[in-house]
Amino acid sequence: MWYPEEDLIKNGRETMPAENVRHSKNIIELKPMYSIFKQVQFPQFGTFGHMDMDGAPFCLGWSYITEPFIMVAEPHTHDFNQYLYFTGGDPADVYGSFDGEMEFGIEGDIQSITYPACIYVPRGTLHGPYIFKTVNKPMMFMDIVINPMPSVRQPPPGSRQE
Repeated sequence: MWYPEEDLIKNGRETMPAENVRHSKNIIELKPMYSIFKQVQFPQFGTFGHMDMDGAPFCLGWSYITEPFIMVAEPHTHDFNQYLYFTGGDPADVYGSFDGEMEFGIEGDIQSITYPACIYVPRGTLHGPYIFKTVNKPMMFMDIVINPMPSVRQPPPGSRQE
């Protein structure tokens, strides 16, 4: 995990993690957050077990992807399960609106994904890189981890939000 203090605020915009508002024990108001990646320009949302849910082992992050970039450059492992979703960006047609290519490394094998997909990454599994190689239409990306803290990697050179 990586998100140094100086990266939490950029140009007056809050980046990951956001400070959602807790209205009751079970209801969390989502507040916009902005990506640490300069290629992700639209607001994101997320919930974080350590901040929003009394330390529950769950985090979710959602991003709207509109251009190619390298999200994660290096293979790595976690000591928790992770679920990654890639769909088309039109909520009325998440299947038919998928138009791009994602390269995803898992267990040393690079997979080309040209269709809406869910990737299950069991704890301890070597995975990465994540490369949005072609984005002809916007895509939605969702990252779910079964851990109280989000999984955030240092952006590759040239991808950091300034």
